[in-house]
Amino acid sequence: SASGQDITLDESASTFGSLLLTGANVAVTENAATDLGASTISGTFGITSGGAITDSGTQAITGDATFTNTAGSDDAITLDDASNAFGGTV
Repeated sequence: SASGQDITLDESASTFGSLLLTGANVAVTENAATDLGASTISGTFGITSGGAITDSGTQAITGDATFTNTAGSDDAITLDDASNAFGGTV
């Protein structure tokens, strides 16, 4: 959590558990499937994942959001929490 601050996690070999993020402009690169826990982003949000991208918590994103899968077309991007709120383009 870095409320009001930018977060950049861009080491291409990184793997995380469930990501719960609070920050301004956030960019994350993960070398495996990505699970987004409850996150509050006041700026832009960019996720680059080596696997599927899913959400287990609500995404509250004020700015534009990009979700990129680098592993191939068979990995899904599923953001289906009914409370997700995207303020910009997705």
